[in-house]
Amino acid sequence: MTTTNIDFPELSEQQLEALVKLNPEYRQFTCLKQCQEQGVIVLLHNITDDFPLVIQAPEQEDAESKAEGEDTIEDFIPIWSHPQQAQYFLKHNLEGKAGAPQCEIKLLPLEVFKAQWIGILEQANIHLALMPLSADDDFAFVAPDIFRNEDAAKAAAEASAKEASADLIAATKEASQQK
Repeated sequence: MTTTNIDFPELSEQQLEALVKLNPEYRQFTCLKQCQEQGVIVLLHNITDDFPLVIQAPEQEDAESKAEGEDTIEDFIPIWSHPQQAQYFLKHNLEGKAGAPQCEIKLLPLEVFKAQWIGILEQANIHLALMPLSADDDFAFVAPDIFRNEDAAKAAAEASAKEASADLIAATKEASQQK
């Protein structure tokens, strides 16, 4: 895996705790914007498998999505825009847990990700989890091709708005049919 050197500003524990409290949409916007501005994606590399950390979506949610006929996200790679964010996730969610993979933080140039990774992740139906920090599933997922957009944060926001609009239309139709 290619690595890159970049000077990241130091984040305090208070700043990291504040990030945990942000809603997933804001963390999504921040992660995508900063990754594009820096030209790098921060991820965890599973030392044992010699592959980026891939996490399976919780089975309960997966079963609910399948029952509702939605597209399901079965596997995802968590990404961050700062190494300390990845370290925070590692410390609070993986370190010291039985069966947890041994991981190290890696920086992946965005151009390498676009050229070599997007197609592979799409074929394997692996999505990106943007800036997960806590053990719960309170983070946004995006398709890996989001970084093909000149402004990934704006593209993700537009896609979320379209999805919310479609959900509202479907709920309105369902409510009117029940009358």
